[in-house]
Amino acid sequence: MTDGSTRLTNAKHENFAHLMAGGEVPVAEAYRRCVRARCSEATAQTAGMRLAQTAAAQARIIWLQAQQGEAPGEGRTESPPQPPTEKPAETGTILTLMEKRSICAEIARGGEKAADRLRAIQVDNDLAGDGSEATGHHALEDLANKLRL
Repeated sequence: MTDGSTRLTNAKHENFAHLMAGGEVPVAEAYRRCVRARCSEATAQTAGMRLAQTAAAQARIIWLQAQQGEAPGEGRTESPPQPPTEKPAETGTILTLMEKRSICAEIARGGEKAADRLRAIQVDNDLAGDGSEATGHHALEDLANKLRL
């Protein structure tokens, strides 16, 4: 498991993780700001999601989000955060990886049907890189590495 407290070795990826942890910027915009400014929206979206789903970036984003919370023994000077309100559809904001995983967790814990709970667990595993989708990707990667020899 990757330690999220360690800075990412690539400075562009580290900056990307900081923007994603803040949750204010969509993944494509974060990718353009930090990694590759001149790319199409589709490329920024795809490459940004791919970067956000790497184990190192996920661990770093989660760790940074935890650091943004109130540290033990420290009082807040501003009012406590309010629950998120539903944003209008026209904003174009997409769900972050962490939001998707949070939704899966809610369904897995409280879904009405066992099939819904199981499917939510499968989707969460795939998003985390632990599921059958990830296993297939690892098999392809292993095969590609063998062919390079």
